[in-house]
Formats: sequence, structure tokens, C-alpha cells
Amino acid sequence: MATETDCDSKVKSYLRRKYSYMSEDDISDILGQAKMFYFKGRFPSLPDASETDYPIEGNNIFWIEKATDELIEREGICGATEYQENSISIKFGVAELSQTLRDQLIPETGYVGSLTDEESGQ
Repeated sequence: MATETDCDSKVKSYLRRKYSYMSEDDISDILGQAKMFYFKGRFPSLPDASETDYPIEGNNIFWIEKATDELIEREGICGATEYQENSISIKFGVAELSQTLRDQLIPETGYVGSLTDEESGQ
């Protein structure tokens, strides 16, 4: 079993306080989904990025909390992508997180260049 990280314990505690009706399995599932979105947005060129190599710290924990809120609230509307009532309409797009929240993630990038002889092992 994986060791619980600082991010896991803080977000799970937050979710237990805010959504006391949720089971531990549901909390773990929602947290896992939020972290998946985080790593896909933060490290787009590293499909295997994980918390082992890139711990989630500081304001990024707050981002995870907001992502879990959105995921839980979207579950409440059955995963709808559009809602309209009394001349008010909301479009979610195809993603499960709002574009506003996804835009808050700044992708980690690298550069493409040639390796020196030392870096290439020659």
C-alpha cells in the first residue's frame, strides 16, 4: 500500500470536514482524479509524473482541494456538459474541470537541445 503523502492527508481532512457524507473510498477516488488532472496539466510532457518525483506542496494543495470540489459538484449534475434553466446557461465543455481552474496550472517545461558528450555518455 502506498504511503499517504502530506497532500493526501490535508486534502482528505478537508473533504471529510466539507463532505461528511462521503465514504473513504469516494474521497480516495475523487482525490485520485484531482491528482490525475494536476499531473496532466502541470507536467504535460511527462506522462508518468507522480508525487514520488514531484511532491504536491504549498498552493498546489489548495488547487487540488478546489479540483476535488469541482469534481464532486459535477458528479451532482450527472456529468452534464451543459445546463440551462430560466435563461441561465452553463457550459462545462468536455473536461470535468473548469477551464478557469485548469488555467491556474502552470505547465513545467523543458527545452529541446543537443546533449554534450558528457551527457550522452560518450
